[in-house]
Amino acid sequence: MLHLVIETAHPLAASQRLFLHDLAEERLLLQPASQRTFLRRQVETLSECAGLAFPYSLEVPDITSMLSFIATGLGVAVLPANVAQVSRDLVAVPLMDENSSTPLTLVSASEDTLVKELEGLMQGHFSTI
Repeated sequence: MLHLVIETAHPLAASQRLFLHDLAEERLLLQPASQRTFLRRQVETLSECAGLAFPYSLEVPDITSMLSFIATGLGVAVLPANVAQVSRDLVAVPLMDENSSTPLTLVSASEDTLVKELEGLMQGHFSTI
């Protein structure tokens, strides 16, 4: 599930959940369009579905820089929740928009012991929804 990652002092930081339209006046930090990452495409699709253009958006070259920008109050970002865990200065608030969640699937065609161990590890850390 995608989350709004914001600094702890941000007015939306106390929210239990948000919708993309709650961010209409925010400076949204995005990965560069030229990279065409899955995350960038997903945020663009969510924005289009919500009818939002984010005129104040800013492209940031990488996630590490994005987190620094967020921590200093230069913008907000839509990212997976675990990204916010790298800093005490950041909060991740779940986005409740339809399609703000993408399933992760592990497919294996082998009975290899190593593959079975990886499957067990993945099942221990991820839940099915």
